[in-house]
Formats: sequence, structure tokens, C-alpha cells
Amino acid sequence: MTFKDLAQKFHDLIIEVQKQGGNLVFVGGCVRDLLLHQTPKDFDAEVYGLTPEVLEILLKKFGPLKIIGKRFGIFYPMHLGIEVAIPRVEKKIGQGHKGFDVALDPTLSFKDASSRRDLTINSMGYDPLRNEILDPWGGEADLRAGILRPTNPESFGEDPLRALRVAQFAARFVMTPTDALITLCSQLDLSELPSERVLEEMKKLLIKGVKPSYGLIFLRDAGLLGFFQDLALTEDLLQWVDQAAGKRLEGSMYVDFSLMITLLTLPMKDPKPFLQGLKVSHQVFKQVFFLYQTFYKLNTSSEYVYRKMAFDFDKSSIAIEKFFVMMDILKGPNALRASFDRLGALDLQKIRPIIKGRHLLKWCPELSPEAFQDVLEACHAIQLQEGLFEMDALWERYNKRK
Repeated sequence: MTFKDLAQKFHDLIIEVQKQGGNLVFVGGCVRDLLLHQTPKDFDAEVYGLTPEVLEILLKKFGPLKIIGKRFGIFYPMHLGIEVAIPRVEKKIGQGHKGFDVALDPTLSFKDASSRRDLTINSMGYDPLRNEILDPWGGEADLRAGILRPTNPESFGEDPLRALRVAQFAARFVMTPTDALITLCSQLDLSELPSERVLEEMKKLLIKGVKPSYGLIFLRDAGLLGFFQDLALTEDLLQWVDQAAGKRLEGSMYVDFSLMITLLTLPMKDPKPFLQGLKVSHQVFKQVFFLYQTFYKLNTSSEYVYRKMAFDFDKSSIAIEKFFVMMDILKGPNALRASFDRLGALDLQKIRPIIKGRHLLKWCPELSPEAFQDVLEACHAIQLQEGLFEMDALWERYNKRK
């Protein structure tokens, strides 16, 4: 997509705003992405010269309208797929990410309106009627230079979330924060942030990052890594996450989050405090803990461990794919898969229980329900431990051991 394509995509909206005496300017990430020759996933615009009331009436002409934040003057015409806002100024009045007083002002200049934004690369605009990039803060030059710089150093520290945004932008665009920006971020208190926002920014860093190491190193350099319990960066870990950034699981456009989190936890003695502090979902917690434990079990490298692991994986086909991707990173391409193949661990006929309940009902109908389950588990353990894959031999071996 080009800037010309962007103007064409929203042509009717641009002209309608102009007819009412206003001016629509594309802002934020969509301008940055087009300058990077990337297709934006989200579109944002500010409308100058119109009151919120007039803008709301205008936007309703295009179909259902969602008002995202009345006091922020943000509207979302659902059929158009663009977030439209009134220019505003923000004043810090309390702690945290939401402690701001907001004043809408459609008469603001673009420079004054964009001064509230975090980084210069996010503070550019595009005027489609004039076909002009609006760049009062030097964001385009910073993009070319690969540096992250605060738009307004005096107000940057008012929102602690910005430190995490710097981390994820560093990772996503492989850019380096200036020393001044690192110093500003080192003074921010991440404990003021709601846990869901912390998790959201970490997800962007890990699953969208081209080089996640850039974001993690920034957090370390800014003295913010201690907020994430027990997370310690090693050279190996930084290499792991960057290698994983190039991997995509089948059917997913992003790196799997639970796999990336597992890589972060591998140097830890116990991943639970880190996972609980990050407040990951129950599903992610279970997957990470399973992958973490499996990795350390694998280091015993007995044939039984391989077969037992394959059986556990068989309950979730996606789990084994995640583990193979992880082990390709840690041990080299296809190293684990070759070991599984050599041991026949991926042969489902060998790892799934050969002796089943229907066999015991025939052979031992007198067993209690508890004993019934114990016998099944014991037979399956012998099958995996000793590599006995024929029913008669397995049953004979169980009776001898008993």
C-alpha cells in the first residue's frame, strides 16, 4: 500500500470532512508503517476544524458508529475500519496509565496535537488533500537512522506504559533507543500499570518482534528487568528468542507466545513466580510449565523418557510441534525429531497403551475399579520403559513383575 492508496481507500470520508469545513489527517502507526513500506493493519486519523458533535453526525452517514471514548473524542465507523479522533491535549493529574485530564480542541495545530505522542516515529501525520507528510518532530529521519527518540522529553515520563512501548517498538522495528530515552524510561514505575497492559506489551515484544533481544536488552539497560521476577538475560537466551522470532507454527501468523515464554523461563530454577507475576492465562501457564518440565526431563535422555514424552504429546498435537520448534533452536535443526524417529517414539501404535480396559475385563473381571486403573497404568509403563509392543509378551511381563 502507498499513501496514494491510503487516500483512495478513505476518499469518501476525506471529502465529506472537507465539505463540512474540516481536515482529516492520518496519524500514528499507519503513517510510520507506510514509510517503512509495510501495509498498516490499523488506521487512525484526526479531524481538525470540526466539533465532536458535528463529527459524530458526519460519521453516522457511513453506517454504525462505535464511540470508543466520549471524553477522548474517539469514534470508530464500523463499515470504514478506521479510528477517527478529535485532536486533544492531555494533562497528568494522577498515577498510572489513565491518570490524565483530557481536553478536546479541534483548533490545535498538528504540531501541538502530536506533541502528546510518545515517540517521534509515532508523531507523524499525512495530509491526503495536500499529499504531504507532517513531521514536526523529525520522525522520518529517526526511522531512517533506526533510533527511537521521545517526542516531548518533558512529558514523556507521565505515562509508565511508554517504557514497555519502547521495548516492543525496539523489538518490532529493530531500532535502538537513544541514551536520553533510556534514562527517561529508567525513572518510570511499571508497578503503576494494570497487569493486562504489561502482558499485552510483552506479547507484542515477543510475538511481533523481529529481534526480541532488542526489547529485552533495552529493559535491562533501563533497569526495568527486575520488574519481571527472576528474568535474567543470558547470551544464549537472547540468541534463542531471536532465532524463535523467525519461526512460525503452522496456521499462525505469529510466533507462539507460550513457546517464547518457555524460552525465557529455561534459565530459571522455577518458572512459577515469573509466570504468576506476568499473569499469563491459565492455558499459557499450563503449556509453558509442561514444555519447561519436558525439556529438563529430556536431559535424562533415556528411551523411556522419549516414549513417555511422545505419549504425553499425543494428547495435544500442537504441543509436540511447539517442542520440536523449541528444540530445533536449542539443539540444532531436527536433532530431537531424529532421536524420536530412531526410538520409534512417534509411532502411535507403540506409545499408545496396547493393553486396554476391554482386555482386562476379559482377563480379570474381578478387579476393583481402583485396581483396574492401576493395572492399566502399570502395563503401559512397562510398554514404554522396556519397549514391549506385543500384547502377549507385555501381559506376561506384567505378571512376572507382579
